[in-house]
Amino acid sequence: ELLSLELSPFKAAAENGVDALMSAHVAFPGMDDTTFVSKKTGETLYLPATLSEKILDGFLRDDIGFEGVLVTDSMQMGALTEHIGAEDAAIQAINAGADILLMPSDLDTLVPALQTAVKDGRIPEERLTESATRIMALKLKKGLIKEAEPDTLMVKTEKAMQTVGSKAHKAIETKATEASITLLKNKKVLPISSIKEDELILVIGKTFNERLGELIKEKHPNTEIISLNDQYQLQEKDKKMIQEADYIIMSTYSMDLEMRSPSHPQMMTVKQVMGL
Repeated sequence: ELLSLELSPFKAAAENGVDALMSAHVAFPGMDDTTFVSKKTGETLYLPATLSEKILDGFLRDDIGFEGVLVTDSMQMGALTEHIGAEDAAIQAINAGADILLMPSDLDTLVPALQTAVKDGRIPEERLTESATRIMALKLKKGLIKEAEPDTLMVKTEKAMQTVGSKAHKAIETKATEASITLLKNKKVLPISSIKEDELILVIGKTFNERLGELIKEKHPNTEIISLNDQYQLQEKDKKMIQEADYIIMSTYSMDLEMRSPSHPQMMTVKQVMGL
């Protein structure tokens, strides 16, 4: 099922020479059933894909033939920092085949730790050489490294923004976004433009919630945004606004199986809002 659905885009991307792929901190026991003991809870958990050599080096490199740069998802996420530790997670990710560590927590601490890991043999030098070679090859391919006088970082950034921010690229972005959304049920609520101007839309959530609310507000000015706190709790004024709202959009952001549990506070908030 994974190969035919979720992993199919990765296989197609590799076959068509994509420059880079990003790993997720998601466990796939069917591909790698390696376990570890959580530093946070003491429970036994499956190894995240970002730290799995069987998945990064085995599946992506050997099985589907990906030759580009492997980038991790954010190394600051709790799935790694809380359960494994920032330094150990970084070392494992590199050894698993990651070329670039995205957004490490503390570079001042991490860089010396990685240098020590190389010196004592926990990270083989040839492993770093492989990553450095892929990264340099990609920079050469994209014209970021030239023999003549190179542009300053500011000039490079400006050129990149002109390309990425062009109408052609924005059109592709919009098309890809629209194609990625699946509407399961619609009781004459969507599109939002069909909602009356005086009707109130309430957007509730946490991660990325404000940006979602801003986008909706562009289409329907009578939109209010409630951003939940770290405990996913509603304030009294929020509860009053919920009672007055004509439409409620609840945004959720699931990072792992724990967040899909009925006992998770975010899911409890959804039930409270919807009156379940």
